[in-house]
Amino acid sequence: MPSWIFWLAVVLIVGTGVILFGALHDRHRQRAREEELLRPPARAIPGPGGEVSPLYLSDERAGTPPPDVPGTELSAAQRTELERQLVAATRLGHGMAAAGFVTDQASGRAVLDAPLVLLCADPVRSLRALLPFLEQPAPAHVVLAPEIDPTLVRTLEVNQIQRTRRLLAVTGVDARARDEVQIATGATPVGTADLQSGWVPSTVLGRCSRWVSDRRQSWVVVDADGVTSPDRGEDPPV
Repeated sequence: MPSWIFWLAVVLIVGTGVILFGALHDRHRQRAREEELLRPPARAIPGPGGEVSPLYLSDERAGTPPPDVPGTELSAAQRTELERQLVAATRLGHGMAAAGFVTDQASGRAVLDAPLVLLCADPVRSLRALLPFLEQPAPAHVVLAPEIDPTLVRTLEVNQIQRTRRLLAVTGVDARARDEVQIATGATPVGTADLQSGWVPSTVLGRCSRWVSDRRQSWVVVDADGVTSPDRGEDPPV
């Protein structure tokens, strides 16, 4: 057999082996890359010793005011004065959206002094839409809308209960009530598009001396001389 045939056979055998090795190696690398992409990222698992456990606020605890903040109950004299103010106040046939907004348990009313008033023309579905309003500095914030998402109502309610903000949500507000609020407070109805874009200038917000609500109705006290509140401290930052 000629020598060149021998060497040709050797080259073919070696070349075939190299090709098979390369194909298997590439397949292994490709599989390793796929596993790397699908593998969850490595995270250090904290062990014992000095770590602070996260605080989870249960719904029951969220519904209980913290013991280390001033109360909001009115005195007997303040309730008498409040009744006098309500006689001349603008009354609306729509009350607070949840019981947690009550600030004076004896009367079952929410009483907020010098609030900013946001009058929503459309239903409100997200907290993000209200943030430009809630971030504006004021002793209290009142939100009125035809409808507010129940989860959002609960969020506002818990903030009021925990005293992180002084808040009140009033729902079921119809066109007639909007007109009455607009006249009494100077508020301009704000639509969904403006809320979502963050356009809530102070010029569209209403103001009054005192806002009072129970579960069935609300009162707008425009001029309340000598208004005193049991809790007149500065609002904590948002």
